[in-house]
Amino acid sequence: MLLLLAISTKATAQIASSSISPDFTTMDLIGNSINLYNELDQGRTVIVNVFAAWSPIAWDYHEQGALQALHQMYGPLGNNTISVLMIEGEVANQNEQISGTGTTGLLFSTGDWTAGTDFPICDDSNAASILQVSYYPTIYMICPDRRIIEIGAIGQEEIISILEQQSCSPSLISNDAELVSVNKISGNCVSPDYVFEAIIQNKGFETLTAATIFADDLLEYNWTGSLEKYAFDTITIGTLNLPVGDTLAFVLTSTNDQISANDTIEKFVGTVAASTHIRVQVRTDNWPAETSWTIKDENGNIVAQSGSFATMNNQAITEDVFVQSTGCFSFTLFDSGNDGLNGTQWGGIDGYCKVYGVNSEDQLIRYIYNYDGNYNLIEETSDFLVNEIVGIQETINMGRLSVYPNPSSDLLNVTYSLQNAGNLKFELYNSVGSRVFSSQTGVQPAGNYVQPIETNQLSSGFYLLKISNGSGIVPTLRISVVH
Repeated sequence: MLLLLAISTKATAQIASSSISPDFTTMDLIGNSINLYNELDQGRTVIVNVFAAWSPIAWDYHEQGALQALHQMYGPLGNNTISVLMIEGEVANQNEQISGTGTTGLLFSTGDWTAGTDFPICDDSNAASILQVSYYPTIYMICPDRRIIEIGAIGQEEIISILEQQSCSPSLISNDAELVSVNKISGNCVSPDYVFEAIIQNKGFETLTAATIFADDLLEYNWTGSLEKYAFDTITIGTLNLPVGDTLAFVLTSTNDQISANDTIEKFVGTVAASTHIRVQVRTDNWPAETSWTIKDENGNIVAQSGSFATMNNQAITEDVFVQSTGCFSFTLFDSGNDGLNGTQWGGIDGYCKVYGVNSEDQLIRYIYNYDGNYNLIEETSDFLVNEIVGIQETINMGRLSVYPNPSSDLLNVTYSLQNAGNLKFELYNSVGSRVFSSQTGVQPAGNYVQPIETNQLSSGFYLLKISNGSGIVPTLRISVVH
């Protein structure tokens, strides 16, 4: 999949769906200049297909003719509400590949892309870079209000359906100021002075000259300026000291605002509080070998990491990690395929990744990270503050404890490290309290270890794994066996 789809030189993630699209100016193959914002200011929705001439998947989508049909019905010769644009994004390619005359290497072409294509085609790797494209084809819908939405390689009717669902049409309102986004730009639990940035946009006909942003009673920012219709401004709205994160409502107010539904953003800000017991739940997509994760302490040391998911396509895996101290940590999810767990765009299924702290009753404290697989990523990091000790105490001679796969069908692996030489006992109990497995390691020197437990002979259901050493029971982990 990487060979056919990914741009190996890219290191940026895809643009977040429904964010403000960057502007760009490009030129088509016959010399016409095209500016994105100029097209949008005409009230037209722009459909951009960024492709590579060597990509067979991009060629298959082009051959289906969905964008050509869209252009004929809704383009200049139709009702003129949509502009269709294709951009060849491979930096090594030239016009010869677009016309189907390239034959070797990255310069190989899957066909003549110009044949039967009435809408503009551009050879512009810079525009593809501005749009943060990391695989081919990438198809965007960009609404007149500048919102950019990745729609995937779908048919004409599906495109129109998404356009209608997203209300992707010109504004007819005089006064409408929108709070588009609020994001943290600096700060962590080591230095909990969090600086926030907001994007505001004028979606009305009248010029927006003033607005105020509140965050409960903790922050107030007064903005003045001049925004014409669809123009936006990115502003630093202030600093909040948040030793422990909280959910805040950021509210935009302006004179005569006719739409209030787009004035408030409620989000968790600051650093999530967690316990020493961290639970990581991953459901892989159809390309599990691309997925991995790490947990690091505030000094950047890896305290836990995933094993290989290479043979676990479309599987749910739960791993329990016990960090050995309180303090600041970070969780990072990686995807070497540049598309995260967003498998549906390639005909597979979406995965997910959920990470949260667990209290002493084995209950969720709060999500540290919650990704549902519906967008693309290369890597994504979430900070968290461990301020509650659960399970392993700092004085107990064990660290980096995790179990996988959980649920298990044939073999459960318990990975752990010993800070000093020690002797561990592993016991597995079924739901009625009967012990079904017991193993003692004998004295082991300090180091990293894996304790395998065969589960192929166990009945499906829940089990408790108890680990004990000279100091007594360490943690009790809940294990699921599924056949």
